[in-house]
Amino acid sequence: MPNLRTLVLLIVSALLTIHPAGAQQAGTLRGVLTDSSGAVIPGATVSITAGDVRKTAATGGDGSYSFPGLAAGEYNISVEFPGFDPFRKTVAINAGITLQVPIQLQLNAGRQEVTVTAQGGDLSVDPEHSAAAVVMSDTDLDALPDDPDDLSTMLQQLAGPGAGGTGGTQILLDGFSGGQLPPKAAIKEIRINQNPFSAEYDNIGFGRIEIITKPGADKFRGGAGLTDSDAAFNSRNPYAANKADYVNRMFTGNLAGPVSHKASFTLSFFQSKIDNTALIDAVTLDPVTLANVPIQSTVTTPRTDIGGTGRMDAQLSTNNTLTGTYQYNRSNRDNNGIGQYNLVSREYSSANTRHEVHLTETRVLNSSAVTETRFGYIRNMNNQFGDNSVPSVNVTAAFVGGGAQVGNASNLNWLVEFQNNTTVIRGTHTFRFGGRGRHYGITDSSPANFGGTFTFFGVNNAPVLDANNQVLTDAIGQAVTTQISSLEQYRRTLLFQRLGYPAALIRSLGGGASQFSLAAGNPLAAIGLSDFGFYAIDDWRVKPNFTVSLGLRYEWQSNFGDYRDIAPRFGIAWSPGAKNGTAAKTVIRAGAGLFYNRINFNLNVQQARFNGVNQQQFLVTNPDFFPNVPQVSALLDQRQPSNTYRFDANLRAPALPMWAVTLERQLPAKSTISVTYFGLRGTHLLQTVNINSPLPGTYDPTLPDSGVRPYGNAAGNLFTWESGGNINQEMAWLQLNNRISKKFSMTTYYTLMFANGNIDGPGYPSNPYNFKQDYGRSGYERRHSFNMVGSITAPLGIQFNPILVMSSGAPYDLTIGGDLNGDTIANDRPAFATDLSRPSVVKTRFGAFDTSPMPGQTLVPRNYLTSSGMWNLNSRVGRTFGFGKKKDGVQAGATPGTDRRFSVNLNVEVNNVFNHLNQGGYVGNLSSPLFGQSTSIYLFRDTSNNRRVQFGTQFTF
Repeated sequence: MPNLRTLVLLIVSALLTIHPAGAQQAGTLRGVLTDSSGAVIPGATVSITAGDVRKTAATGGDGSYSFPGLAAGEYNISVEFPGFDPFRKTVAINAGITLQVPIQLQLNAGRQEVTVTAQGGDLSVDPEHSAAAVVMSDTDLDALPDDPDDLSTMLQQLAGPGAGGTGGTQILLDGFSGGQLPPKAAIKEIRINQNPFSAEYDNIGFGRIEIITKPGADKFRGGAGLTDSDAAFNSRNPYAANKADYVNRMFTGNLAGPVSHKASFTLSFFQSKIDNTALIDAVTLDPVTLANVPIQSTVTTPRTDIGGTGRMDAQLSTNNTLTGTYQYNRSNRDNNGIGQYNLVSREYSSANTRHEVHLTETRVLNSSAVTETRFGYIRNMNNQFGDNSVPSVNVTAAFVGGGAQVGNASNLNWLVEFQNNTTVIRGTHTFRFGGRGRHYGITDSSPANFGGTFTFFGVNNAPVLDANNQVLTDAIGQAVTTQISSLEQYRRTLLFQRLGYPAALIRSLGGGASQFSLAAGNPLAAIGLSDFGFYAIDDWRVKPNFTVSLGLRYEWQSNFGDYRDIAPRFGIAWSPGAKNGTAAKTVIRAGAGLFYNRINFNLNVQQARFNGVNQQQFLVTNPDFFPNVPQVSALLDQRQPSNTYRFDANLRAPALPMWAVTLERQLPAKSTISVTYFGLRGTHLLQTVNINSPLPGTYDPTLPDSGVRPYGNAAGNLFTWESGGNINQEMAWLQLNNRISKKFSMTTYYTLMFANGNIDGPGYPSNPYNFKQDYGRSGYERRHSFNMVGSITAPLGIQFNPILVMSSGAPYDLTIGGDLNGDTIANDRPAFATDLSRPSVVKTRFGAFDTSPMPGQTLVPRNYLTSSGMWNLNSRVGRTFGFGKKKDGVQAGATPGTDRRFSVNLNVEVNNVFNHLNQGGYVGNLSSPLFGQSTSIYLFRDTSNNRRVQFGTQFTF
């Protein structure tokens, strides 16, 4: 790849060469192009003439156009656009003045349309403008957090879980994938859940977040801001016994203006110092008495971030524009790895540096055709600095101590992306076609677990000990047995080692580690992979009130041999009762399509690393050498098998056929309501299967080498990624959009979800020989959810921006915390107890469960338990004070203070206004001393505190 610094310098140099700076500024003509309903018209050509002067400009995605640097005089404006009557007007330009000229086109009598796009509560049969989509701009953005991390998590919550829950949400930055959110000051508009079945995108629109950044300006403008939050104003994390010092302080700055009469720029910058805290909620042992010692404390995790974004917009010629952006981010963090069960000894530091370069060239081919070409480059370097010389001790669902086991790791990954999208209008047809190609490079050095890890799962049939740690016996002298927790197993190990007992006796008394794992060999793995996608779309306006959208997409990626990913898409939009020249009052939409999830390239890194040759991953069951770590040579001499990872030869890309029906209705006061039903039947979802697990019925958990393996014991564990997962999901949601005035807007929506499947992500099945055994509720299902986002301008110009998020509890799994089938994965579930006298039965407030299921017993379904529901109200209150002369072209009803040349905004943002405790982190492991308990706050942000108060001020000019 070319040197990044050289590439950026060449781009800037080219722009400045084409349009040298320093041109004398004169008058400016600008405005917005709309149709008769007030809907914006993008991609149209606006022309101005005056004598020998002739200039053209293409309207942007928001319908705006601009002609900066015009000499004083009269100019003729003209616009011709298919389906509309031509527009002509003469205006006078004065030096140093910006003239706003809004243009409204009238529908051609021979081709009447309902609307082009939806603005201010209007409905449309355009597939790009559904009332079920959420569009946030201007004051709507004020409701969102300023911190980029908090902003990302909040947007993902507002977008919902994503169809199928497996791909999650997708964030596109100016049309590019894989981008990192810029500072909020650089964002012009956010679109969520738009045009769900478009073939232009690889993922469905439900769960897609599109970020559009601000372009440059024809005159200088900018601002600076400071946000600050301190522990003194925030409430304590209720799970912590102490309140650690906390600060969250961020400086921001932005500047935009002209470079020449045909080029402009915008710059944004942020620097933040965030001393978050990590909560440790664990149970350990007193080093002397070996008594249980609960730990609930917070540890400061310092972090410093610095970043910036630069964007340049230039008109290369009459019909060509070029946009170039560069984004830089650097983040240094300390005390990573601490929290939940992980003790302070697990800490490590990290440093991450990220560069992004995006270029977009737009060419207006003629009055009915526009093509856009995009090039993107991302380079990300991540370093971790940790200790892997000390072995880790993992007492499952109790505590994890010892070394961090990350070592001195580094990961360099880069992405090159190329896109082309073309739009052609022919009569009643709007054709769109194009494609995207991406190439990834990953060089990863990971000495993880080179120090080794001892794991304690708990024991199903361990002898019961009395207060003197002696074995209890029954009337006939037989030892009484029971299930013991992972922590009790660990306690017995330490106790009996102190007493000098041999390893075999310790294990017979319920002690000894369950597993020991160790990695060794070459830590370096490097791969290069590509993916491609091509599409074609025809949006056919069959009648003024009826649109049919036909699309086809083809996808391919190089990391596995599946060439069958053809994805047809279909949609209709019908407005019954709408007539020529009238706006739609009711719109019915229906769509269906096939989507594919991409296989994560990190799996290829794992395959290259653990291929049995490059790096070995040893796993010893029931080791007798705790706490000593054996030499790698000893494991090789003992012919200890190692783990290998590979793709199944018949692997398919996860296929997700989906469909939806939506009813949209116009309400009074510029409000709309929409009701949507959505369905999904996903197949070929990714699973990680140990295909060399012991055959059913041949494994005895008390005998580490028992069981008949299909490929023999010497082959070790053969973890294979297979296409054995499936999911069924149904959703219905109701959305109400209120745009009563510029002073009040509110979007609320309620969702009802049912989701079932046998896998959540590329995880491990509990039974590698029976995937149906895991069919149950999906882990991401929250049956009910309700969101509200508002913007309210009260008297005296005080602005309120509330966000209310509510949802019912999510399912979580009930497991025994051990391995019953020899696949080395501790995700086995118990059975519903039928004989309460068995020593393997555990009685809980959820019922009685048998941790050693017998034939014929019914296993507990996957994700059997349900966590608590949650609700969280965030609110931002602010006031803008303006001074200086009035801005040109400010519309009536603008927020007080924003109509002046200079302004200062003072605001207070409160996250979790009522300090409500949302319980999360529920433990479903029966062998844990914390079983059934909540161990953390459930909020869509850092949880250093339960309620956060943040003060902010922004100066703009």
